[in-house]
Amino acid sequence: MFRFARPVRRQCRRGLPVPGSLAPSSLSPDRRIASERPTGIDDRENQNEVPCAMKKLYAIAAAIVLNTAALLVAVNVVAAFFVADRDDGPIEYSSAMLIERYGFDVLKKAYPGWTDENLRVLLTESSNWLLEYEPFTQFRPATRSDTYITIDPAGFRVSPPQGPWPPDKDAINLFVFGSSTTMGAGMPDVGTIPARLQARIHSDCRTRVNVYNFGRGLYFSTQERILFAQLLLSGVKPDMAVFVDGMTEFYYPDGTPELTARLSAFIEAANHAKVPRQKKQEGFASAFIRMLEALPAYRLLQESGMTWLTPARAAEFEAPAGGEAAARAVVERWRTNRRMIQAVATAFEVPVLFAWAPGPTYGYDIDHMNLQKAGKLDFGRLALSATGYRQMAELHAGGELGEDFLWLGDMQRGVRENLYVDAAHYDAAFSSRIADALFDRLVERHPFVCMP
Repeated sequence: MFRFARPVRRQCRRGLPVPGSLAPSSLSPDRRIASERPTGIDDRENQNEVPCAMKKLYAIAAAIVLNTAALLVAVNVVAAFFVADRDDGPIEYSSAMLIERYGFDVLKKAYPGWTDENLRVLLTESSNWLLEYEPFTQFRPATRSDTYITIDPAGFRVSPPQGPWPPDKDAINLFVFGSSTTMGAGMPDVGTIPARLQARIHSDCRTRVNVYNFGRGLYFSTQERILFAQLLLSGVKPDMAVFVDGMTEFYYPDGTPELTARLSAFIEAANHAKVPRQKKQEGFASAFIRMLEALPAYRLLQESGMTWLTPARAAEFEAPAGGEAAARAVVERWRTNRRMIQAVATAFEVPVLFAWAPGPTYGYDIDHMNLQKAGKLDFGRLALSATGYRQMAELHAGGELGEDFLWLGDMQRGVRENLYVDAAHYDAAFSSRIADALFDRLVERHPFVCMP
């Protein structure tokens, strides 16, 4: 009878003999020769070693991936607990850009009467202007209630004592628009230009007036125009609107708002399936980075002071060549926005006043600035304003800016003292002087604001 051989299960070699066999060295020479197998069998064994090795590698890789994923989940669960606990309380800022850039002792000179402890809190809060998305204007200051900075959910900075929102129709509601100088960067809520204006009105007038500070950092006249129109569209109509412009107009010579590049990149990434392969890869990379930034562990590491995790800001660039033409284009853009604001205001019967605020690049001896004395003054992209202010002064002198325009560009001429807390923002005393100038013009042209 024929006997069928039992199939032999081949095993992956581990440097040991297969169970049930003898090591070649234990055999006699004759048996060792006899035990040698045909070449074909060895080839089949060599072929069997390849999938065995792949299985080993797969097992190792799977273990590494699984353990890494489990560790990542565990770390982020723990981090999420700390982040959630932190979000429930007041905002804690991990850095103070102003102090790091200019030095506390240099900045302190612009804050007489402040204790070191309180001033460090103010400078830290002023170094962290958080933004949130807003349709049409791109962004607005994020809602916050810090020690010295309060941003209402409606998007304005509080001017104590702040009127209600929506505005009280039985009061006179005055909206002030502008950039960071109007918002009051470097000042507490009570020290901003709108807050000082309201204090002056409350002091000198019997009229019940509520001032709303819609000054916003990184804004220029285009965004102010849009914000004014959006407020009217929402049914909120002020009794008076004041637009305070100046330096920031020249910070954006091409008229492109601050977050345009980031929003463009976001939309490009969202449409990555419809763009060439190279851009598709860039979109994936951006999406992957955003995914990492959303992890609680990433937030904890970033807040702990690991600055290498913070996305780098765009490099500062000098004022563009051909300053006369570039500044003239900015001035014309502002004049066009002004005409559009005037048209909308006329249609809604809202009186308006346009003020051109002073700036350190024109009509002021910068040798009196604290930053200049410390060798740390750098106007960067604001350098173009020197040319632009001269052009605006010529238009004002020629009577081309109308009766609803207030020129404040020369109010610091001849002053031999520091007027700024940094390279562009006013100190408390100068903010009050500007507020007084606005008050005088309002009383002169719009007496309904102040009934003595």
